[in-house]
Amino acid sequence: MDPQVWIEDYEGRLAELKAKSDGLNERYEAMRGRVTSEDGRVTVEVGPNGGLLAVELGRRAYELAPDALGALIVRTAGHAQRQTASRLLEVFQELGADTEAMRFVQDSIPADGENSRENAR
Repeated sequence: MDPQVWIEDYEGRLAELKAKSDGLNERYEAMRGRVTSEDGRVTVEVGPNGGLLAVELGRRAYELAPDALGALIVRTAGHAQRQTASRLLEVFQELGADTEAMRFVQDSIPADGENSRENAR
C-alpha cells in the first residue's frame, strides 16, 4: 500500500473518531435523569455522572416520617441514576460495544437496591 494513501486513510479515520467523540461529549454534558416516585411525593434529577442535581418534594412528602422520606429519596435517586446510565450506554455504543469506555459505564451502573439504606451502612 502506498504510504501516502495509508496516512490519508488513517487521518480520515481519526477525524471521524474525533467527530464522534465531540458529539458524545456534547450529549454527555446535556444528559439528565429525572424520575418521580410512584406515589408522586418525590422527584429527583441527576446529572450524567449520577450526581444529584435536584430534589423536589410534593405536598404529600411531608406525610412521611423522616426515615421513610429519606429512603424514598434514595430509592428515587437510584432509579434516576440507572435511567441515566442506560442512556449513557446507548450513547457509548456508537463508539463501539467492546471499548474500555463502554466497560467503565457498564461497571458503574448500580444494581437495583444497591443504593438502599441497608446497603449504605
